[in-house]
Amino acid sequence: MDEAKNQTTPVDPLEATPPAFPPEEAAAFGKRLFGLDGVVSCLDSERDQNLRVVSGEGRSYLLKISNPADDIGVIEMQTKALQHIIRGVPDLPVMRPLPSDGPSASAHSIGSRRMSCRLSPDFERR
Repeated sequence: MDEAKNQTTPVDPLEATPPAFPPEEAAAFGKRLFGLDGVVSCLDSERDQNLRVVSGEGRSYLLKISNPADDIGVIEMQTKALQHIIRGVPDLPVMRPLPSDGPSASAHSIGSRRMSCRLSPDFERR
């Protein structure tokens, strides 16, 4: 069998269609992955899906669902880089990913796809 036919061509994340889950479905991800209940509203984004989740206590969070074309390893590297920045410069206003209730901080099965879903406090409202 021809090996070239068995290989999948990677999709450029800048050309791939970003995720577009309805707010209710995204709210279910937030509850399942992070134990967060709240009111979800969509935010603008170029290549990911970003949503604001406001908890019952009034705390605001950013729920970021990655483009399915993004490599999970790259996203995990970004998360580790953010954690390194936070340890070195704690006052720097950068995204602060919170741990999920699942086995991995970033790779999750969402619908029929595997992608990253991260939650962080919404620093715009601090």
